[in-house]
Amino acid sequence: MSPITHTRDNRESGNAVGFDEAMRDLAETIAGRKVEPIRIAYMALRKAAGKMPPHEILEHVDRAVTTQAGSARQMIYSAFSHGHCVMCSNGIAPCRTCDGSGTVNDYVCPDCDGTGVEICSFCAGTNWSDRHEIPDEIRPAAVSRRIKHAEKDLARLDRMSEADMPASVGKLQTQQRRKLASRLLRLQARLTNLAGVEVGSNTEHVARFHEGASRIERFIEALRAKQPPAEKNQ
Repeated sequence: MSPITHTRDNRESGNAVGFDEAMRDLAETIAGRKVEPIRIAYMALRKAAGKMPPHEILEHVDRAVTTQAGSARQMIYSAFSHGHCVMCSNGIAPCRTCDGSGTVNDYVCPDCDGTGVEICSFCAGTNWSDRHEIPDEIRPAAVSRRIKHAEKDLARLDRMSEADMPASVGKLQTQQRRKLASRLLRLQARLTNLAGVEVGSNTEHVARFHEGASRIERFIEALRAKQPPAEKNQ
C-alpha cells in the first residue's frame, strides 16, 4: 500500500473518518495501477469530501498519497483519460451480420463491406467513456492526455503508405484484415471525437485530426472488399 498521512483541516462535510478511509482506498487502487478501480475510488473520495472544493481534494491527494510510479494526481488524470466505454470491450466488435467473417453465403457482407467489423453505437467506436463522466477538475488534463495519445497514433499512421495499401491488403488473411480495420476505425473515431468537441479553438489540432480521419477513411476504403462474390467451393 502507498504511504498515506491523515489530514485534519479538510472536513467541511464533517465526515473525517469517511474521508480518510476513502483516501486510503484511493491510495491502494493507485498502488495497483488499475484504471477502473482508480476512477471508482476517486469518485468515492469526492463523495466523502462533501462540499470541499474539488481543487482542494486534489491538493489533499498530493499530500496524502505517494507512489513509485509518479504523482498520484497524474495517475488519476491518466485513469480518467483511459476510461472505457461500458457497452463494449474495445470500441469495435465483429460484424453481427457476418459474425466477423466478411462474407454472407459466399458474398461480401453488405453491412461491413468485407472488413468483418462494426463500431460500438454507444461510444461511436472510440472505446472512451463519455466526457461528461469525467469530473470537471479532471477533464482538461484527461482530454490533454487523449490528444497526446492520438498524436502518437497519427505519427504511426504517417508511416503507412496509401500507395502500398491496396497491394498489401490483398495479402491479408481474414483475421489480419479485421485487426487492421479495427485499429483504423477506432483511431478514426477518436480523431473525429477530439476534433468535434475536445480541442476547442485549437485550429491546428482540429485541422490535423480532421485530415487524419479523412486519410484513415482512404485506408479503410482499401480494406473494403471490391472483388465480385466469392466462388462457392466445388
